[in-house]
Amino acid sequence: MEVRRYMRTKDCAVYTTLSANTVRRYVHLRQIPHIKQGACILFDRLEIDKWMEARKVPAIETPRQRYSELIEVEG
Repeated sequence: MEVRRYMRTKDCAVYTTLSANTVRRYVHLRQIPHIKQGACILFDRLEIDKWMEARKVPAIETPRQRYSELIEVEG
């Protein structure tokens, strides 16, 4: 199956696991990268990947995780 670089709203919603309405709202608020081609809105898969990566929240290491890692290394 060929993976196309440009997606329409519904395809972008599936790709990002957002609802189509959320994607449309993000477009309206200019919070998601998109291309307006006449009445058609397109999303570049590469730009969407960058957008999602920029929104990533790093995990916080807890003292308990550090302690369990120390035990594994020593044991």
